[in-house]
Order: sequence, then C-alpha cells, then structure tokens
Amino acid sequence: MVSNGYYGLGFVPQNQGQSNQGNAQAQVQAAPPLLSCTAQVTRGASATCQVTGAAAGSISWQFSGGGTTVTGPSGTASWGGTMAVSGTVTATVTGFGSL
Repeated sequence: MVSNGYYGLGFVPQNQGQSNQGNAQAQVQAAPPLLSCTAQVTRGASATCQVTGAAAGSISWQFSGGGTTVTGPSGTASWGGTMAVSGTVTATVTGFGSL
C-alpha cells in the first residue's frame, strides 16, 4: 500500500495493484428543505413564505390562526397574502414532512 502523501488530512491511501472492491463508498445526503417567511408583520400588511430546497410540485400549504385553518395552494414554492390575524404557516413537503 502506498500513501498519496495526504494521509491524515482526510484522504485515504491508494492500493497499488489491488481491487477497490469492498472499500466504503461515501454517501452524500441532500440538505433538508427550508421554510422562510417575511419578518413579523402587522394586520393589513403583506406576508410571504417560501420553501427552498424542494421541488415546487411536492409542496402544500396551510395557515392556522384566529380559530380557523385555511388550506393554501399545492404545487408552488411560495405563498403569501394580506395578514388579518396572527397564526402559523405550515408547508408540507412530500418525503420530508411539515416545516
């Protein structure tokens, strides 16, 4: 076995004349989707929320507040409108759950 000179710095020595079968394979996981919304707004002001890191077609929206729940659009990465009552916006992403 011969080192490529970087052993100990995150690199694995390379085998000379040997098969690489059986070596561990690195697995990269995608970052989870993120929900961001307009900073705190007052009644009558506009608010917008957006999901990044997910396909728009996999997103559905919901707003709960003032004793009611409103189902928003599906298949879009953002949703917004004029605020009438305080509440919570939830985006549900297929395969990840609620944000």
